[in-house]
Amino acid sequence: MLDGSTETLLFGTEFAMLFVDVLEVALKTLIVAVELRQIRRAQAQNEDEGAGLEGKFIYEMVSELLCRCVKVGLHSILLFSLSMPVMVMKDLVWDSLAIFQTSRLIWKTLRSYKQIDEKLPTVSRSELESTDEKMCIVCMDDMLPADEVSHPRLK
Repeated sequence: MLDGSTETLLFGTEFAMLFVDVLEVALKTLIVAVELRQIRRAQAQNEDEGAGLEGKFIYEMVSELLCRCVKVGLHSILLFSLSMPVMVMKDLVWDSLAIFQTSRLIWKTLRSYKQIDEKLPTVSRSELESTDEKMCIVCMDDMLPADEVSHPRLK
């Protein structure tokens, strides 16, 4: 049978885990709300270029990573303060594995973004006028000369 302080610690950490889950959903909802706001603002100004939240995937993955780190901390508290290492160790291993996979995915995505930015050339007005191709083969959008680019991530 568990004593009062152990029960309090168990229930407290379980409620903290649930709170972290709610926090993760709230963060992802906030990201979507920011994206919708940007889309509405772009539609109101009759701009289609750059509508939405660039890097939304990265923001969602970072919020998931942060919440997983908090869960690992909570599981560590349980592991070191209670004598139930097998029950808590399973959750600790799964969360640590998820942290590794998520951070690896974020790293690969950021690295591929950087490689694409480095490999895509910046088109000058004279180069654009001398060719028949006016569409980017990557994003399928109209190409603009460097002096007309409104967003730094657009080339």
